Amino acid sequence: MLSDREVLDALSTGVLIAGADEITSHANPAACRMLALDHASCVGQPVPLLLGLSASLRDHGLDATDSERRFVLNLPTGPAGATLRSVEGRGFVCLVRSADAGRGADASLQENERESALGAILAAFAHEVRNPLAALAAAVDLLRTELGEAESGSLDIIDRQVRRLVALSRAPIALGQPSITQRVRCRVDRLVLGAIAVVAPEAGRRNVEFSLRVEQLPRVVVGEREIVDALAELLENAVHASPAEGIVRITGWKRPDPERVVIEIVDRGPGMAPAEISEALRAFTTTKPRAVGSGLGLAHRLIRDSGGRLALEPGADAGLIVRVELPAEELR
Repeated sequence: MLSDREVLDALSTGVLIAGADEITSHANPAACRMLALDHASCVGQPVPLLLGLSASLRDHGLDATDSERRFVLNLPTGPAGATLRSVEGRGFVCLVRSADAGRGADASLQENERESALGAILAAFAHEVRNPLAALAAAVDLLRTELGEAESGSLDIIDRQVRRLVALSRAPIALGQPSITQRVRCRVDRLVLGAIAVVAPEAGRRNVEFSLRVEQLPRVVVGEREIVDALAELLENAVHASPAEGIVRITGWKRPDPERVVIEIVDRGPGMAPAEISEALRAFTTTKPRAVGSGLGLAHRLIRDSGGRLALEPGADAGLIVRVELPAEELR
């Protein structure tokens, strides 16, 4: 007699099984093919990350016992439809079919329209907020010059909060923009160095250093601005989580079959539990002691729109391991 797992693995429909924490515990071969990942890369990752959803499953209305939702997905292998069901509050089952095999996600399309409208409103608001914030930042710099460093200690608090608001305003603007990415050939080291340049002032204020080790890698075909912004969001998250005088390590290497470039960011902060990683996908929320929320969601979307993947996992001892996989240039 066939076991339950043998039956699941024989299905042509993709099947993902996750616990109540939304972390995948099993993916059958059909699901792995649709996601263009091996089984080991699927297991242990939040279902929303694998499917490219913008929020946790509970935010999509799957918090009730035996609730069910349908989604339209844009997977690496093409458009697909997914049906997700909460099973007695103990976990989730996801069935994934190609667009030709299963359609009908009107509710999901309506929800996407609502999210787009909300994103446009937030982007307009954030754009207007950034102008007075820039004036405040300039005024702080002027006062510091006039008072001198010895008497400007209280200005540091204002300066930090103004810069924080400026950083927070970047996410609504990007989330409100159309998801259109112009992909070009890019050197990986230049992408990483561009992101480091964005975060360097904040890292300097927190006495956090970057350790960079990138091998001789093939070029990647991605949206250059989008990937630099995404890496900057991830590095800023690592800097904020790191202790004073900490080190954020950045390494890169090539992974074959399919050929992809991996950029790994590791910090030594307080880390995140698997359930917290899933919770961090909620839009415009903060998972203490890490300020992620919209920043993580923004990075996820930017990487996904360039044909890449974002994976998160707790560090072996402490901290967080962030892996960004980008499509390598095809050599002819």
